[in-house]
Amino acid sequence: MIRKLGMSVAVLAAMAACAGSGPVERALAFERNVGGAVPAMIKVADATGQSVSELTGAVGDSGYGAYLAGRHAEGMSDFGAAATLLDRVLEENPEDPRLIRRAFLANVNAGRFERAVELARKIDSQSPIGMGLATLIESADALKRGDYAEAARLADAAERTGLSRYAAPIFAAWARAAAGETDAAIEALSEIDADSGFGPLLALHTGLIQKQAGRLDAALRTLTPVMPDSVGPDSVGPDSSPTDEAPTDGAQTNGGDDAAGSDMGGEGEAAARAEAVARMPVRMVRAYARVRLANGAPAAEVLAMMRDYDGANPGVTIIERDIAALEADGTLEDLVVGPAAGVAEGLYHLASSVQRQAEGIALGYGRLAVFLDPGMELSRLLVSEILESRGRHAEAIEELRMVPESSDYAWSAQLAVADNLIELDRDAEAAAHLERMATTRPDDIDALMKLGYLMRLRERFDEGADVYARVLDRIETIRPEHWLVLYYRGITLERTDRWPEAEDAFLKALDLKPGDPYVLNYLGYSWVDKGMNIDRAKEMIRDAVAQRQNDGYIVDSLGWVQYKLGNYEEAVRHLERAVQLRPQDPVINDHLGDAYWRVGRRLEARFQWDRALSLDPDEELVETIDDKLDSGLETDPESGVGAESDGAEAN
Repeated sequence: MIRKLGMSVAVLAAMAACAGSGPVERALAFERNVGGAVPAMIKVADATGQSVSELTGAVGDSGYGAYLAGRHAEGMSDFGAAATLLDRVLEENPEDPRLIRRAFLANVNAGRFERAVELARKIDSQSPIGMGLATLIESADALKRGDYAEAARLADAAERTGLSRYAAPIFAAWARAAAGETDAAIEALSEIDADSGFGPLLALHTGLIQKQAGRLDAALRTLTPVMPDSVGPDSVGPDSSPTDEAPTDGAQTNGGDDAAGSDMGGEGEAAARAEAVARMPVRMVRAYARVRLANGAPAAEVLAMMRDYDGANPGVTIIERDIAALEADGTLEDLVVGPAAGVAEGLYHLASSVQRQAEGIALGYGRLAVFLDPGMELSRLLVSEILESRGRHAEAIEELRMVPESSDYAWSAQLAVADNLIELDRDAEAAAHLERMATTRPDDIDALMKLGYLMRLRERFDEGADVYARVLDRIETIRPEHWLVLYYRGITLERTDRWPEAEDAFLKALDLKPGDPYVLNYLGYSWVDKGMNIDRAKEMIRDAVAQRQNDGYIVDSLGWVQYKLGNYEEAVRHLERAVQLRPQDPVINDHLGDAYWRVGRRLEARFQWDRALSLDPDEELVETIDDKLDSGLETDPESGVGAESDGAEAN
């Protein structure tokens, strides 16, 4: 009661201190005065099912209450709620520049571009410097309306900071290309430094614009990969840049005049060219294939190139689709249709390049790419990944379900839907979804593998064993890459007391992937636990630890094998480290308690068993630990150490 009263007094005092200010100033002062009180109130409201917007009355003023709730929504990555709340505050204070910028970003991140464009215009009208992303969103709006001159003007005026220094030239280039100003478009792209790490981006968009303008020879020079033996082993790949040789229209190239065309010279040069192509980014090799066809290269040669690429980089669905199209009629659809799609492709490239380091920036640029080209499914997948990583699983599912079934990325999107359903604990829905997917592709194992993961995650091991059996039924020839199926099946069989079958699955997995630390650990631990093949198990676990020295489960296995061998002091050493690595695992804590008991450290043993009970162990382990807390461990027949009456209390 005192605590609640104290918070209320703090809130009232803060409200009094804020009187007379504007809503944003009052909100900032309110935050300073009450510290964590408002976030705590918001969390309580969330826990009771009260929406963030309903909470605004709790602080007595809809203006700064909505502002604080909007800030909290931003922190929770609930950008839709944040945009709604901040727009509400703007109604009362429509010219506050800080508020406009914050509301603008919330609307961008929520994908509400009609409102974002309105706010972007306000930002640019208020400041001579502007805000790079805001100006680019105005440019995007002009581009979509077909006002290419205005789109180019805005792109030229955009602030060159952060990603906008690379995005603005792409906007300017595609706007000018759409207006038929090819030379000016290529000149705009030259603003991107080829040595900045975005060399492939520069080459790709230069080549695409050249192809669109009918400058096919120049496009081929731009996109032809550098020969590995001509410029060194690090010159080609995801971060490679074009060489300094200039083609006839001013664009930089990857290969120069002598690299163009389908005539690759002798066998050595052909092999070097194939190696260079294999190391190209996917978007580059797809553009290169189309430019080669447009330049008259035989479809059979382009098909052979794509097959070589697929062999070096297996499992890329869009490459497989291109191969199928070439096999069917020898043609490929254009990668980019129209200036908006061209810019969207560039924005996706930029967003994906910073996704790990600057997720918030990547979300904004990914959303903008979808605004420009709603058919840009790769950007939808990127947006959904970011939403998923921020715990916005329902919104991620909404985004993924916008990917049409006809898309090259539909299968990946549907697998991601299952991931998000699992995170939401909607297990029945996830299982039904995966079963439908498995039916759709009766020869594919992806959906069943994810269903097996769900069964293991929820400890439904009987069902999991059946799922992995179905996976194996779909595999005509077991190859090394299928080791994981056998490993997971072994786990489900071991957990359902079908040890002979489990052991056979683990041994087959090791045959397919010799020395894998996880298979070595699981099989070795199981043997030790069952008192089987102890010497071999010990060697296997030592090998696993050598490969994964910081894996608490594997270190625990080594400690447990020492325990089983009666080497209790050695067991304590390894098990203490395992607990340091995995402090929240009840089994590892229980193991350490057993080892402490065997070396006479009884108080520590009881503490460790009590701790294991606090970590939500399964019912069988709870019963075992309760017995040990009552009676200790039985006497070790070899050492004579064990029951309570044996030996003195060491602690």
